[in-house]
Formats: sequence, C-alpha cells, structure tokens
Amino acid sequence: MRGARGVAFGGIVISLALTGCTGQDPDAAGSATDRASASSAASAVNSARAAVTGNVCPMAMDASEADYYPIQPSFSAGYSLTAQTLNDTTKDWAYVVSGDFPYSNWMAWYLYTTAGVPLVKLSDTTIQPDSGSTNPFVPGNKILAVPRSYHLYFMPADTPADVVSSMQADGRNVALLPDQGSTPGVSFVSRSYWSFGNDDLGDYDRFGYGGPTDTPVHTITAVLTDPATGELTDTPVDDCGAQSELPEAIWYDPQTNRPIITFKDTDPPGGEEF
Repeated sequence: MRGARGVAFGGIVISLALTGCTGQDPDAAGSATDRASASSAASAVNSARAAVTGNVCPMAMDASEADYYPIQPSFSAGYSLTAQTLNDTTKDWAYVVSGDFPYSNWMAWYLYTTAGVPLVKLSDTTIQPDSGSTNPFVPGNKILAVPRSYHLYFMPADTPADVVSSMQADGRNVALLPDQGSTPGVSFVSRSYWSFGNDDLGDYDRFGYGGPTDTPVHTITAVLTDPATGELTDTPVDDCGAQSELPEAIWYDPQTNRPIITFKDTDPPGGEEF
C-alpha cells in the first residue's frame, strides 16, 4: 500500500485527499448510490493505473474550491504534486519535468521533503526554455510566444559537480535531490497563478493549460543515472508509480483529465467550517 505521509501540497490538499474526495458519509455505506460511487471510484483508479505506467510518475492536480482554513492554497492558482520515496531502489533515479510554460501570470516549481521542508524553488523567469523556445515570463518576451517548452532535471544528491556544470552549460535547469537517508521522500510541486482564462483570453483551465492552444499538462518521468559517472542516461525506470507516495485514487489521468481535486461539496474536516 502506498504511503499516507503528510505531503507538502500546501499541507492541506493532501491531508484532505487522504480522507477521501467525495464527502460521502461513511456510515451510509451499502446504498445503491454508494455502490455506484464506489464502482465509479474503482474505475477511476483502474484508469489512472493504465495511464500512469513505466517511467511516468503519478501526479495529483489541485484546483481547490473548498474554504476550510485561514491559510490554504489560492483559489486563483492550480497546483500539481508528485511525491516519491527516496530509498535504495531510487538512489540512482533522476526526475525530469517536461512541459510548456503555462498561459498564466506566474508559475514556479518547488522541491520539498515529504515532511514539508522546502528545499528548492525555481521561479518562472529563472527557468531556461528549451533550445528554440521562449520563456514568456521573462520581461520583454512575448507572453503568447510559441514554442514555449522547458525541462527541469532533479538529479541525485551525489551527482558530481562537473556533471551538473556540464548540464547547465548545455542550458539545462538542474537541481539536486536531498541526500539518501535525510528524508523518507520528496515532493515536486508546481504552482501556476492567474490563468489567462480569468481575463477572457481563452478557455484555459486553472493551471493555464488547454485553451485555444490546446497546451498539454506537464509530465514528470524518472530515468536512470550512471552509478559510475553520475551522468544522466536515456534509460527509463521500470515503474515510477511503485515508488509513489500518492494514493492511487488521486493519480491524475491525462487521457481523461481526471481527477482534478476541488473538494467541492466535501464535508469539512471536523464537520464544520471556520
């Protein structure tokens, strides 16, 4: 069973996700409605398992609408979370974020421990675009520029400095994972704030994806590094999902664009709102 550790997602999203997203009364089990809901949930899990295979790492997508806490994720932003175990199996794994810069006013990527300790922040203007692409967040660049792709490389903590320097010299965005044994796992969190959809500039979603450009959601994949040199290889890991800290019920399926966590109509923790 995949872990239910508290994962940094503003802390709140994941804790609510682990208690279930439907808001159903657990004491009301057994009705036809409950059985249908359970069947639907099981189908969603099976769909996510089918979509998240091989070296593709599971993600949870949050566009929260619930208003439970004084401090919580912004309702004007979309968040994604990938949480992975650090252990002997993953010690030579590197994680690669692949995506297009979203159509939004601001974005960033964060690396946390699964206890919520912040480690790395990569803000929009500091991210190098792929060769031939444009970072639309850099002042002076066109905000609707295409192509607009980028990659981020999260390398093992013991990656030699010369390997990191070489990757950076090639224009790659590189950050290091924490040392093995320093934390049970890591969380990769993205935040995209104020989608262009809010300004009637296209039907972009909360994350700044979709819309008239049909911009796809980013992905995170895991690839092996060479244990002798520390260099990145082209060899994908066999099963990134096997080392995921996320419950399968909230694994995002890009083929169906579900689930998107909103917690709308979900019973608040403790049964009452603040």
